[in-house]
Amino acid sequence: MAFMLFTLNCCSQQKNIFLSRVEELDATAVSKVICSVYKTGDSSTASQSFPDGFATLVRLYIRKARHKQISSDSSHDAALVWSILLGPQPRDDSLLDHFCKAATETNSGLLLCELLSTSKSKSFIEDKFMRRIAAARALQLTYPRPALSNQQSHAFIPRHPGVTEFLRSNRTSMEYYGFEWIRHARNFAYKHFSGVYNSVEKHSARAEPHGRGNGAYATIVKTSAYYNRLVRQFEADQRELGEVKKFLGQTPNEVKTQALQSTNLRLGKHPDSDVVYRTGD
Repeated sequence: MAFMLFTLNCCSQQKNIFLSRVEELDATAVSKVICSVYKTGDSSTASQSFPDGFATLVRLYIRKARHKQISSDSSHDAALVWSILLGPQPRDDSLLDHFCKAATETNSGLLLCELLSTSKSKSFIEDKFMRRIAAARALQLTYPRPALSNQQSHAFIPRHPGVTEFLRSNRTSMEYYGFEWIRHARNFAYKHFSGVYNSVEKHSARAEPHGRGNGAYATIVKTSAYYNRLVRQFEADQRELGEVKKFLGQTPNEVKTQALQSTNLRLGKHPDSDVVYRTGD
């Protein structure tokens, strides 16, 4: 239906009505309309210019998507729109520039990785917009090797501020009281601490329940899984950084300069910070 609205002259009135109401759709729905209009993967549309009103859809999508929480699904939607914008000749550089700025300002490694997957086609190696995305991703991946530390700086245990404070400190163990009975202490230990890295609460520790009645407590001891996970992620990021630099054909300083000129990214952010640089845990 959307394809007909934007390609058939007899549907111009219906298209205008649709565009007047499209603001009511969310980002995901708008991306599906965009893909439907341009028929992603259809060779018959590969060299066509965008139909009238298409730019309105894209700009609306960009505005809605930039405020949406980044997920694998939303990144995939963005990559489909990105591939459409890259594909036709002549291209609309103003739309590509608008999309590029919005994508890099999200500071989402998940999103930039999805967009860079388009670069598997060698025809995009010299594309200035693809290179901006690659430079932004390279800057995200440029941070110091994690230093060995007992601090688990981004740990957060809901409703247990004392435990959160302990995990973020240099201390390695603590005894945590405040339980009404031993079963409560056991449940607490089972729920939050297994010794391995907890990707939701961002920590690693073991907990053993002790005592009885309202004297029950849990002994919490940090483990090395948190730090080991940071090191593994750093090594994976370094491998990816090497591939991105190879794609760019630039020195590290050139990558940094190009990225900083076109984005608001900050160098050296910790991979467990609020800014998501990584592709996953």
